[in-house]
Amino acid sequence: MAVRFPRHLKPIEPQGTQLLAQEREKATFDPKALMVTLYGEEYLKKRDEILNILENDPVLGDKTHRYYTGRDVRFNKALAAGKRFIELIKKHNWTREEFGIADFLFDESGPIFGFHLVPFASQYVYANP
Repeated sequence: MAVRFPRHLKPIEPQGTQLLAQEREKATFDPKALMVTLYGEEYLKKRDEILNILENDPVLGDKTHRYYTGRDVRFNKALAAGKRFIELIKKHNWTREEFGIADFLFDESGPIFGFHLVPFASQYVYANP
């Protein structure tokens, strides 16, 4: 059952994204150049490639269930996501660093991630452990 929000309540303007854009326009430096300085072009390129894979993936790309489902649904979706991550690691020959980027971008906890993947699966999964 979907949650119904009162129709008479409207968001206050300007929204956060608009405020952020306004502040970036006022900056005396280039935010993109700062990102390159902080992270490096190689990392940002990897991040963008992995983000594209995740956004277009049928299992990992849909996060609409995150806020309004029960534990059982979230747990089952986390298992499916964990399985899909293992498939993507093998398909794209991701290293631990690349999986770390993907896990950070996915931003969802589950039974497969974190502790379990490191000691038990790393020797079988990663291209370069």
